[in-house]
Amino acid sequence: MPKTNATNIGPITAQQFINDIKDYKQSNDNRFCFVLGAGASVTSGIMPGSYYAKKWLEEIKNDIKGVEAPEVDAEIMAIKPDKIAENYTSIYKERFRRNPQLGFDFLNREMEGKSPSAGYAFLAQILAETHHNIVVTTNFDSLTELALYRYTEKQPLICGHESLAAFAKASLNRPLIAKVHGSMFLPMANETETTAAQAKAWQGALNSLLHDKILVVVGYGGNDGSLMGVLEKIDTIQKVYWCELQDAKPNHSVLTLLKQKKGHWVQISGFDNLMYDMAEALDMPLRSLEITEMYQNWHQKYDDAFSALQQQNETSNIEEGKYRAEKMKSFFSKK
Repeated sequence: MPKTNATNIGPITAQQFINDIKDYKQSNDNRFCFVLGAGASVTSGIMPGSYYAKKWLEEIKNDIKGVEAPEVDAEIMAIKPDKIAENYTSIYKERFRRNPQLGFDFLNREMEGKSPSAGYAFLAQILAETHHNIVVTTNFDSLTELALYRYTEKQPLICGHESLAAFAKASLNRPLIAKVHGSMFLPMANETETTAAQAKAWQGALNSLLHDKILVVVGYGGNDGSLMGVLEKIDTIQKVYWCELQDAKPNHSVLTLLKQKKGHWVQISGFDNLMYDMAEALDMPLRSLEITEMYQNWHQKYDDAFSALQQQNETSNIEEGKYRAEKMKSFFSKK
């Protein structure tokens, strides 16, 4: 790890970061914005891009072993192990060059059906109950919004495509999720050209969103060259806390950004623990009882809607309605 230097970028401990959170909490003028990368989703069962890039690069090399393949970019074949993450877009493009749709389908299968980890539950609570309610993410998955729907009663504004960037405005009443690389089931930025185009589309919106915000970056390596480039150009960011696992090392771009923004590199044990610690520092109790009551309320509303429909059919003058009402009675008797 880099040693603490004159710029005081760190590393600092997770506890030092949490102490800063408690200090910031004393003033409502301070507002956090969460910047999430693939590392935040690992405990939810979605592997980071570097994992897939390594796997795809091995497949590319195995496919052409022992044969001439002039169509394969020599630069791809020369990628060193420590440079795989930052070459994700090039590797993805080569792996699915013949069938781009298969790459899209593969990523959707990897993300579909995954459940938000505990960290996302705590993040959702922070987003729903405080003014720290902005998420900017390079992730395609739906874990943040799923956590909000499951564990809170707040509906977020989700901007999952660059055409929606103009609508990504901060609000004190509604969480915002800005998905700067796209979203599952929609076009996803997996290639250098598309990530660059999306960065350009998001520049203005992020300039406004991140003005005077304290960025809490988790699980994002800064290797994409798109969001990172946007962050470097925003001069009005108040502070940056770049949180990564204890054995991780910041790349040159991250170090440059932290020096530029007078930020800190924070060593953490994981996304889930960090979100729990943040929620606790913000005096947010566990919501087990509230979530139980919320689900019971939803169940009651479902039953009430069904009962109202049944009653409507019972009082119908149409024979079909009466028949339907009898079938509904049978349904309720089985419950």
